[in-house]
Amino acid sequence: MTPATTFLGIQSVAANRPLHYVALDQELNLKEQATGDPDKVSDFAAGQAEVWVAINLPARRPRPSNVQPGLFSGQAKPGRSIWDQAVNLIDVLKTQGFQTNLAEDNGRVVLATRADGCYSALLGRKPFPRMTLEGRLQRQLLLYKLGLDVPDPMEVFEEITRHHLLQGELPLNGLYTAPQLDALSAAYTIFLAAARPGDVRVVDDETVGRIVLPVTTLT
Repeated sequence: MTPATTFLGIQSVAANRPLHYVALDQELNLKEQATGDPDKVSDFAAGQAEVWVAINLPARRPRPSNVQPGLFSGQAKPGRSIWDQAVNLIDVLKTQGFQTNLAEDNGRVVLATRADGCYSALLGRKPFPRMTLEGRLQRQLLLYKLGLDVPDPMEVFEEITRHHLLQGELPLNGLYTAPQLDALSAAYTIFLAAARPGDVRVVDDETVGRIVLPVTTLT
């Protein structure tokens, strides 16, 4: 890891919808936050001088008959499910020289992770559901306290007045969406893998290669 290293977190919401991705620098400042198809995301990753990538997997693994690893070689295309899309993107990045073995770090690393597992580990408890207002507030507050370059979500309440509520309005300026927060958790987790490897555990997986989570013990 060098001062030029980028930490990229990627979140899929549906197989035929754009990916959400965020990039952090070594100080956890936000370098990039955008959406795009798999080709755009892989091009962004490939264009970084040094980059560690974490791609979120869905909470549930599909049945083996539905898993389609390695469908595409050298070109990123959406798969039939979120799982397919994540696995395909990992495969594409591998063809571009990205490593899954941290011991062979060449400045280009890609691992899988899981946003639900990351937030549970970092909070020390099961978080509120990700799509709810309280779930988004909880996740962003955690990231804010961890030092990421995100707005303090508690300031959202300063914008809410009685008038807003009576008019059926709920201004949420500065509060990130669930996919953005999931991508941020992946970026932070891969940052930990590079900067504080003792704060993560990496486990082998026959389908995606390796999965990283911000925990010290696996139960």
